[in-house]
Amino acid sequence: MAGVAALGIVVQFGTTTGTTTSATLANVTNVSGMDSDAEEIDVTAHDSSGAYREFVPSFIDAGEVSFDINFDPRNATHRATSGGILWLRDQRIIAPFKIKFPGTPTDSVSFMGFVKSVPFDGPFDDKLSATVTVRVSGSATWAYGT
Repeated sequence: MAGVAALGIVVQFGTTTGTTTSATLANVTNVSGMDSDAEEIDVTAHDSSGAYREFVPSFIDAGEVSFDINFDPRNATHRATSGGILWLRDQRIIAPFKIKFPGTPTDSVSFMGFVKSVPFDGPFDDKLSATVTVRVSGSATWAYGT
């Protein structure tokens, strides 16, 4: 298989610290992230072989996920009122997120995180857009359809 088209990704999020992803983020144009990184601990000692440094893995940082959107300040999932992504940022709520990938069966990744930033961009000759950055807290759970 050569690859999978990204068209059709769905981003869902909850509006409380519970486990329900009840809202679908509207007008998503790009999804990127899950830039996980394992921290490393230097365990080099005087008797390390060949004068090479030695490392062991430590904690894993799940990183951040970004969602580019066609920003609509009146859209319920974009607003700074209850249920919107700006509201989640303002309330500093760690909420559930789920990214569903296109295809059948549906594969997904779920995680808890908080909305770190939502800067918008409004050039005079282009669309109003924003980038939602979510800081992942804890691990992500990958689910594969059968």
